[in-house]
Amino acid sequence: RKGKKGLYKKMSRSDNPEYEEFTELQNSYKQLLRRKDINVLNSQMLETEKEKQLYTRTHLGKLDAEHKCYKTIGRLFLQKSVAGLTEDSDKNIKYCDDQLLKLRKTRTELNSKIDEHEKDMTKLLQAVRAKKK
Repeated sequence: RKGKKGLYKKMSRSDNPEYEEFTELQNSYKQLLRRKDINVLNSQMLETEKEKQLYTRTHLGKLDAEHKCYKTIGRLFLQKSVAGLTEDSDKNIKYCDDQLLKLRKTRTELNSKIDEHEKDMTKLLQAVRAKKK
């Protein structure tokens, strides 16, 4: 077909009954790639948040216990103790670590599924080529 790129360009509905199977594989492959991209973006955002919390934690450690600190909630500023802010920062760091671990596990699963789809598409294309010969 004119204008299509890649390994599937010669496959058409009239020529091959495998066309539907291939398009289904291709669509699910694209969805897996999108999910992986979203996973990577979420991981990057969590890494950035973790870095901010580590930076905050470092500077909170340098402050005296009596120092007045304020935490922002929207447009509101709440006065909070250094110990309270340190505790909040530690909770946020732990949350980021936990979520990053989950995202890495999910990304590993997605990568294996992507590899399986690539192998399946290659096998299907090889079968089509073998039929034509």
